[in-house]
Amino acid sequence: ESSVGFGFYAAGYTSFKWAVRLMKNNFALRGLLGVIFSIVSYFAAQLNLPYKGFVMVMKASEHGSLFPFLVAAFAGTFATLLFASLIPKFKWIDYVGRNTLVLLGMNGLFMSFFNSHILAFLDHYDSAAWVIFDSIWVSALTIALSVPVIELLNRYLPQLIGRPQEDGPLLKAFKPLEFRWLAIFLGKLSQKLGSISG
Repeated sequence: ESSVGFGFYAAGYTSFKWAVRLMKNNFALRGLLGVIFSIVSYFAAQLNLPYKGFVMVMKASEHGSLFPFLVAAFAGTFATLLFASLIPKFKWIDYVGRNTLVLLGMNGLFMSFFNSHILAFLDHYDSAAWVIFDSIWVSALTIALSVPVIELLNRYLPQLIGRPQEDGPLLKAFKPLEFRWLAIFLGKLSQKLGSISG
């Protein structure tokens, strides 16, 4: 499953400059493109239903059909980026964005040990409105409870949360692995295979 995740990471890395240019379009065009990508993502997801009640779960390697899965994923990603570019800057949104890595780790802790107990106690599954309301306040609570961990890691171990070039009180800065040999190998392989023509 890590290869699927790495594929999305690599796609994001290679399309970054294009995505930045896309986000610099005027407000109305970004909104329109966001709506178009949302519609494409929705219909692609509807095509990706191998059986009734199917839910795509990457950690269980359940993706459905490959083509609709990829179209829905990329269209949904671009829709999210476009709509996010329409939101004015807020300090708390920047804070969450800068600390996403820690929040992802903490989310695993909360999902495994706390959230299921909270939701079982609430028992609001029969109402979509209650599910949305509960999801919002439980998410806000878990982010608030993660703040002390975020602050500790940022202060004492910045190297473990994406800033290896910084010195911290517990660890010194270090150079991240670059895998230059892999880049050289793939470059030579690309030269031998030649360009892709349609």
